[in-house]
Amino acid sequence: MQRAIAVELRELGNRLLAIVFKTEEKFGGLDRGLVQWMSPLVEKYEGPNPKEGMSGALAKLREVSDEQLAEYCARKKAEALPSLFYPQLDAPYLKAAVADLREFQPDYSQRILDILANLQILSDIRSNVLYYQRLTFTPGVTPENHENAIYLAAEGSKEHSKRAKIIVDKIAALEQGYPASLAR
Repeated sequence: MQRAIAVELRELGNRLLAIVFKTEEKFGGLDRGLVQWMSPLVEKYEGPNPKEGMSGALAKLREVSDEQLAEYCARKKAEALPSLFYPQLDAPYLKAAVADLREFQPDYSQRILDILANLQILSDIRSNVLYYQRLTFTPGVTPENHENAIYLAAEGSKEHSKRAKIIVDKIAALEQGYPASLAR
């Protein structure tokens, strides 16, 4: 069961990395520290989904100067669409396994529950972002409220990215603490 949980979390972590990359790129938050944080996580991924696009982009960004990285971020921010699509992320196997967590070490079980709690927070943030994005298209909204909705959707997107990073770190810590569960 731990192996199945590990596979689901590995895939979830990879999807979250893509969300972080796109969100930070859109809002100009893709800095040297983030590139260095993401790179080994993306390179480590060995699942069925392609990683070459993000891996290649991060490799190029690692090679540029800080000034070039700032220029890239400014350009991507200027080119960005007004909103991002955030897919609903879930961990159905993980949720189904909650009843059996008592069979595992308490620390492992606690970490799993912590990841699930953070996934719920991520889902709540996503719901708020979608609400404000939809509000920007509502007829009759005053210009002031329209600007507020745009601002709140953007801030929510940034919070979504921060929470996604937290979850990726928690998944990585679980993988490091329980490597036997990840044996291929």
